[in-house]
Amino acid sequence: NAGKAEWAIRPGNGEPAAVYHAHETLTSAAPGRASSRRPCGTTLNAGASCSFSVAYKPSAAGADNASITISHSGGSVAVAVSGTGVPPPTPNLQASPTTLAFGSITVGTTAADKAITVTNTGTGSATGVTYANSNAARFPLTGNTCGPTIAAGATCTLNIAYAPSAAVADSGTLTISYTGGTSI
Repeated sequence: NAGKAEWAIRPGNGEPAAVYHAHETLTSAAPGRASSRRPCGTTLNAGASCSFSVAYKPSAAGADNASITISHSGGSVAVAVSGTGVPPPTPNLQASPTTLAFGSITVGTTAADKAITVTNTGTGSATGVTYANSNAARFPLTGNTCGPTIAAGATCTLNIAYAPSAAVADSGTLTISYTGGTSI
């Protein structure tokens, strides 16, 4: 619900002291995005008041405008309403660097950790964050400050080591997946 506005309509300020017949109509440039309820009925005595609300629920980004007209036996009153639909928050994870090179390491030893910085450059939290390592035996994840949720604007670190078990070229891929975004 991107916004909600409430107006209290009070007839009787300089109006005749008589029964006030009212009927409100919502005219919207964006059908289906705004709605009103009619709790005031059709009769409102002079000096009495009645409040009603208009809810705004955008279905797309952009500006919306509407007009509420309260018609009565002495004329009508128009109230302009407006709102702007904004896109929902979305996460966007980035990793840096995207490649780690450990060089030549003696079999049976472990190279010093290398850090990968993960940053959420999106506008919403990345949730359901998981890590899949295609060669975890030789490239173990030795540290993780990220966890399963990374807030918008947050940065965290993953540490990877290299422990060769044979005198061959090794490679692996660490994939970071999360809800609502593209895996990196």
